[in-house]
Amino acid sequence: LAQHIPKLNVTAIDIEPIAIQVSNQNAHRILGPEKKSYKACLSSAADFVHSDSVLFDCVVSNPPYIPKDDMQTLDRTVVGFEAWEALCGGDDDDGMQ
Repeated sequence: LAQHIPKLNVTAIDIEPIAIQVSNQNAHRILGPEKKSYKACLSSAADFVHSDSVLFDCVVSNPPYIPKDDMQTLDRTVVGFEAWEALCGGDDDDGMQ
């Protein structure tokens, strides 16, 4: 999004350190070394829920989306690259646990 909307300020969050590292590498590759409009931080959405000091105009999310019952049947190429929490959407597929 930051590449296509020049004045956009992006805050990317994840609970996995490796995801933050990859995100920063991608931002550097796509936006350049300064990447002024992009920052990635190790945190969860819960860290921002009751914060009055951080406001967002828009939130884009990729929540867990695979029903818990389907997790056991996934190919290793899927579960081998993502944390369980990133994939498993709980007892149904609404992304909430």
